[in-house]
Amino acid sequence: MNKVMRMRPQALLAVSLASIVSLTAIGQEGSGSAEAEAGTDPAVFKAMGFAMAMQMRLNIGFSDEELEAVFDGMRAAATNSGQPEDFQDSVQKAQAIYEKRMQAYQEAEQERRQAVAASNKEEAAAFFAELEDKEGIRKTESGLYYEVLEEGEGESPTEQDRVIVNYRGTLVDGREFDANEGAQFPVSGVVPGFSEALQLMEPGGKIKAYIPPELGYGDRPQRPGAIIEPGDALIFEIELVDLKPMPKPPQGPPPQLPDNLPPPPPPPDGPPPGPPPQGKPPAPPPSAN
Repeated sequence: MNKVMRMRPQALLAVSLASIVSLTAIGQEGSGSAEAEAGTDPAVFKAMGFAMAMQMRLNIGFSDEELEAVFDGMRAAATNSGQPEDFQDSVQKAQAIYEKRMQAYQEAEQERRQAVAASNKEEAAAFFAELEDKEGIRKTESGLYYEVLEEGEGESPTEQDRVIVNYRGTLVDGREFDANEGAQFPVSGVVPGFSEALQLMEPGGKIKAYIPPELGYGDRPQRPGAIIEPGDALIFEIELVDLKPMPKPPQGPPPQLPDNLPPPPPPPDGPPPGPPPQGKPPAPPPSAN
């Protein structure tokens, strides 16, 4: 569960104000021209209000009338117009309403995600069924499908390596959700299907990997507004530019000391000497004999 979802209204408001303060501080660190350029541009302040409303999660089912009342309260606080009547009692009631709306919103979102995931998995299954008969497509035991676009040379990376890759990611309907050149990351730091695909390659090689939902993001929701939805299959065109093996720990027992090297002297009996008097060097350690 998202941490923001668990926050109470007072905490959400505090987070929102902190976010605005942080944005203000960032602007003040600049040359000072940002404020002059923005002037009284309504879009700037609309963005501020949007950020605050998102932080407070006001998108959980409030009516237009309820939102107008919320904004009136914010306006009163922003202009020092005084607290509303019965403020403490009203805040407690608002907290109860907020928690109830949040619970209903989360339950509805869970149902929606499950329905979306089921639909996307059905579409993915049909897509992979067509790949079965496509020439040049290979399949691994895990269920990853891939085709080699260009052979590489050298050693394949392992999960302990870092890689440099160029890649482009799309959904089965062709929509691009990500692309990057010269990206560097650990082989184990990506979704399982991408990680497995990298280990099938050699430097200089290119493949097209078809990743089923269970080897991608599964049913996990992505950030709001993301193209990838629960249950989506992923397609990656990957070029392995180079790999950077991670240093391996030394193998075997630790090195032995030479036979002619005497062992270190044992610690002296009794408590260790105290600090030296001011301005005098420390006394030499007692003899081992």
